[in-house]
Amino acid sequence: MSQEVNRALARRYFEGNRCVADEIFDANVSCRDPVVAIDGADRLKRFFLILRNAFPDLHYVLEKGIAEGDKVVNCFSSRGTCLGGFEGTQFSGRQFSVMGVLVSSVSATGRLRKYAPSGIPMARCSSSAGFLSLP
Repeated sequence: MSQEVNRALARRYFEGNRCVADEIFDANVSCRDPVVAIDGADRLKRFFLILRNAFPDLHYVLEKGIAEGDKVVNCFSSRGTCLGGFEGTQFSGRQFSVMGVLVSSVSATGRLRKYAPSGIPMARCSSSAGFLSLP
C-alpha cells in the first residue's frame, strides 16, 4: 500500500462511523493504550458501541498525519460530554477536551492491524485504574 492510501485508511478511523469498522480493521486487530487492551474486530466494535453510548457527542479533529511504510501516526484532538455508563463513570454531563496521538500499522490486505492511541478521552472520565475488560 502507498503511504497516501495508508494515511487515508487511518483517517477513516476518526470519522466516527461504526459502519466502516469491517472495512478498515483487520479481523485480528490489536488495540493497546493506557486504559484499553482489545484484540479482535468484533470486540473492538463492541467497545466503540460502549464508548459512543457514554460519549454520544464525541468528536475527533485530525490535526496531522504522517506515514512511513506500513506505519501511520496521526495527531488528533477530541471533545465531548460524558453521560456516564463507561467503566462506572459518575461524571454525567462533564465535558472534556483531549489531544492525543494514534500510531497504526496497516496489514498487507490494507486494513488496520494494530493501533495504539494515547490521550484517550475516557482516561479522563474513567474511575478505574485498570484495563477495560470486554466479554
